[in-house]
Amino acid sequence: MKTLPCDILVAGAGPAGSAAARSAALAGLRVLVAERRPAIGVPV
Repeated sequence: MKTLPCDILVAGAGPAGSAAARSAALAGLRVLVAERRPAIGVPV
């Protein structure tokens, strides 16, 4: 199993998840986003 170091894990890259990930990254945190769809930024 591979370990990915991060400070916060965001489940889902929809509008709320993307906003949360961006805010955390701008605050200097290491962010990992998990999305079940093959692409992000597409209409939900």
